[in-house]
Amino acid sequence: PAIDAFDTEHAFVVHASLPGATPNAITVDFEPKTNEVVISGEIRRPGVFADNIDSLRVSERRVGHFERRIRLGSNTKIVAENITAKLVNGVLEVSIPKVAEQPRKRITIE
Repeated sequence: PAIDAFDTEHAFVVHASLPGATPNAITVDFEPKTNEVVISGEIRRPGVFADNIDSLRVSERRVGHFERRIRLGSNTKIVAENITAKLVNGVLEVSIPKVAEQPRKRITIE
């Protein structure tokens, strides 16, 4: 699917165009080894059209399985439990908060 990916100070935000997809047909995974978010799933034709495929004259909409990988960069720290996703009007929004870097802290010796 087509995506827009934004890198803000506090998070990565990905918008993926998935018209016709339902939330239960989409998965969003985080791969910690490669620091990638993987959006995958399947878009199906509506039942009326799937049953009458012989009558199809023009087909321009994407249907079938898909997978899209978005690399976040090896230096970016991510906590997978903080990633959220929502599907609104055919657009999947995935929000991937960055872990804030801890400032240097001097330790007092007792």
